[in-house]
Amino acid sequence: MITDTDHFYLDRSARSLLSTRLGEIRDWLVDELDNAITRQTAFGSGQATRHGQNDDPADVFDLNASDVAHDLFGTLRAWTYHVCTERQLPWPGEGRASHFAGWLDGHLIDLALTEQAPTAVDEITDAWKRAKSAIDTPGGREFAGPCQSPAQPTVTCAGVYVRRGTDTYTCRACGIACDIPAMKSKLHDGLLERAYTARELATALSVEVGDTVPYERVRNWIRRGKLEAVDDDPGTGATTYSLAAALTLYNATPRRSRMTG
Repeated sequence: MITDTDHFYLDRSARSLLSTRLGEIRDWLVDELDNAITRQTAFGSGQATRHGQNDDPADVFDLNASDVAHDLFGTLRAWTYHVCTERQLPWPGEGRASHFAGWLDGHLIDLALTEQAPTAVDEITDAWKRAKSAIDTPGGREFAGPCQSPAQPTVTCAGVYVRRGTDTYTCRACGIACDIPAMKSKLHDGLLERAYTARELATALSVEVGDTVPYERVRNWIRRGKLEAVDDDPGTGATTYSLAAALTLYNATPRRSRMTG
């Protein structure tokens, strides 16, 4: 179904959420899958340890992680080919799954203009979920914010993704040592400062809680009077809502009933 006057088959909220997931695949998920496949990292009491050379060779290869990585690569490559064919774009060349994830993230508008875009979202999301489930880490990594380089945004640094509990991170692109708690605080404050439409709120809430919050859940909160409007966008006339209020509502909802709001 076409979603707006620009004839996109994915609305802005769906494109934003897909971009976040493609960014995770590009920036760290593929590398973590590599570690999972060869079982290079094991987590017991919360500490990472490397397997020694005397480990049983039969226990140094994760077949499930390998299958997941293969499916992730195939899914991203197939949708890259689809976009190139439908939009008459040059083939970006061969590469790893991270290469195709980056290309698709840079061509989300082209993808959104194809009728099969909703199917692409479903398949990429499924591959992303399976990849995260296959990773042998406590929760994988999370987005901390843009690089703290003083040259931003003139330098091209990817967003910083770190494991939970990380305090500092050295950006691979520019070498700047990033203060992770400060970055997270700035990101959080920035998200809380503005109001969101219902669809935008679902995306912002997903970023804040580190999990997918469906638009239908936000819509149910509004319909049931649990979430009140805060303003109308003067530019579009769209009704907007507070992220802080949505976070309070999300955290007050028992896990078993969050699917229905």
